[in-house]
Amino acid sequence: MRPIGLRRPPHCLIRTSFGRRFAQLLALGAAAALLAGCASLTVAYNRLHWWAPLYAQNYVSLNMSQRAQLRREVAALRDWHCSTQLAEYAEWAGGLAHELRAGDLHYGRIDALYGQVRSAWFGLSAAASHRAARLLLALSPRQVDQLFDELEKDNRAFERKYVMRAAVEAEARYAERMEKQLRDWIGNLTGAQRRAVADWSREIQPIGADRLAARRLWQAELRRSLRERREPAVFHTEVRRLFLSPESLWGDEHEEVRSRYRESLVALLSRIADSLTTEQRELLVARATAWQRDFERMACRSKGSLHAAADSAPAVQALN
Repeated sequence: MRPIGLRRPPHCLIRTSFGRRFAQLLALGAAAALLAGCASLTVAYNRLHWWAPLYAQNYVSLNMSQRAQLRREVAALRDWHCSTQLAEYAEWAGGLAHELRAGDLHYGRIDALYGQVRSAWFGLSAAASHRAARLLLALSPRQVDQLFDELEKDNRAFERKYVMRAAVEAEARYAERMEKQLRDWIGNLTGAQRRAVADWSREIQPIGADRLAARRLWQAELRRSLRERREPAVFHTEVRRLFLSPESLWGDEHEEVRSRYRESLVALLSRIADSLTTEQRELLVARATAWQRDFERMACRSKGSLHAAADSAPAVQALN
């Protein structure tokens, strides 16, 4: 049931590329809103603790106490995040704007910027893992079953879109999604840029089955840990491992697939950067500058944030 007076979250936060996974809910924040093209990043970020129960309700029916716990955990995580991470996000966005003006976005630099985004996500996941573990331990066996039933529905939807369809249809979906993301950043694409996206989609299309297998393996391991219900300290350790080292579940073949995907994505972004029109470059510079201002505005100005308490995760310097 929706709390009284709670409005629906912005569409951009519902349809993030990171997925609406309950176990990863606490890792949604500024980065997710940014990558999804949120028009009002500050509002979305500041209200995340109120919208969090709406995300969760897509996967499991929470009682009043659990919804309150979820809001507290998300608020605490957001306070940690705004006081330790957002200043570095702002620095990242400012650096991107500077390099765009200088025309210095070559393959190596884009790969480094991409690595910084991944590092930021890793740091946020590290901070979120113990909070997610507390929330998961509060679920009843019936709620656990409901959660994984809903996750499997998502898996089957992904399978229909990217695994079971003919290769040409899957390629078209990858290309459509990437074109939409790029339009959020640079506006309408040129013919050459659309061809670059099409080339990329053909290259990465076969990874769908591998991604699906990895998702199901991760979820199965989490479900096993929940089913065993060992002492909280052990469960927290297991959840942290799943958040921070999912590769421990995968074989070398999957790691190679992930590496190839990163290389192909960076190569695509390099082609796009090389082909930017003057108008597109100016628009992306304006976007990056706006992100910098948003992050600077959202960053906590004092250390006395509401929940920066003893149970908060250690600060993770994510964008070094």
